Amino acid sequence: KSVYAYTRRPTIHCGDEHFAIEDYAHPYTAPEETSGEPWSTLQKFPFDHPEVAKAVAFSEIGAHFATLSPRTILFLRNLRELEWTVDDGRTGILLREEVDDGRSRRVRLVDSEKPDDDELWLVFDREVRLVEGRHLSRVEVAFLLAESDVGEHIIKAHDTQLVAFFPTDRETHLGFLIQGPFALTVARGDVSKYDASNQRLAKEAARLTVDALRSIRDRDLLDVSLLECLPIDSQAFPEGSLLRPLYDDVREALRDEPLFPTADGGYLPATQVRIARGADLRNLFAPTQLGALLGAETPVAWAAIEFPTDRSNTLFQYFVTLVPGMELDASAIVRPHSPEFLADQSDEWIVRLYKWFIGRGAFRDELRTRAIVRGEDGDHVAPFDD
Repeated sequence: KSVYAYTRRPTIHCGDEHFAIEDYAHPYTAPEETSGEPWSTLQKFPFDHPEVAKAVAFSEIGAHFATLSPRTILFLRNLRELEWTVDDGRTGILLREEVDDGRSRRVRLVDSEKPDDDELWLVFDREVRLVEGRHLSRVEVAFLLAESDVGEHIIKAHDTQLVAFFPTDRETHLGFLIQGPFALTVARGDVSKYDASNQRLAKEAARLTVDALRSIRDRDLLDVSLLECLPIDSQAFPEGSLLRPLYDDVREALRDEPLFPTADGGYLPATQVRIARGADLRNLFAPTQLGALLGAETPVAWAAIEFPTDRSNTLFQYFVTLVPGMELDASAIVRPHSPEFLADQSDEWIVRLYKWFIGRGAFRDELRTRAIVRGEDGDHVAPFDD
């Protein structure tokens, strides 16, 4: 539809087919014109709109070509190269290179004018049948990869509007891209949250995102940077919004599945992870000790070192709301100590604990009457009687 902002009668020529389309949807026979190679299609858009001068059309379209992002062709599977030329001498080439990578595809995008700014994307897809008896459609999610001498990691992408083969105006508030055959509004710039097929696609995108997280974890690419790409701002995904299923499914998966990166390099459900208020806590208590101290049936690990501890941080707020009591400070560690827990620890660790207590003057009065001093017989008694 957007071509009709500049033309009234676009023509298409491919093989033996030659036709024009008027009033958006009415085809008419057009004079034959060669399209070049047998496999190619020639589309002609004369600048004949009564309200847009030819010079204005030429200038505006040329300016858009000059700022065309390589991401425009990210999800166009059958396109490998897009070359554009303007009569004033400007030209450019966008390249798309795709390689299968197991459960995903790696797609590299290159702009000939900015070869050092190429982008590498990890793309996952899922088939979905929107209409019974019709061909399968496909929903996709894509994560931006950063490359360095030490390997790859996923980084937060910006300008992540919802994609319906081409970017729409619908902001997703995500750090990755979602693509599908979403039904567009009349203005063609947005998608309707009331359309049944769009709601179905949103639910499938949510399931696909969780599947992608599992695969990314298995590749050891799931880190704090990846968590920041996810739907973690509840205000951006209110009840009834189109992408609310994405918020709900990801939240449930992070809570219940081993998708949270831990300080020891592993992954656990968020319910089995705690955020340390200070590196000394993380160094003192191993996961088995922390689990025993908290009365958990399984080990409890510390969050990855890179995890933010700023209480105003959106990611921090997301997880401490998801798992009440997830943040642990010195007071949460001092008070649960019991003689039974201490009896299971080695003498060397008890000495480390005492050294840690030395820097905790705020708890001196409380520790006076706690059974924390180990005797020669292995029993623990309070330092003072009162």
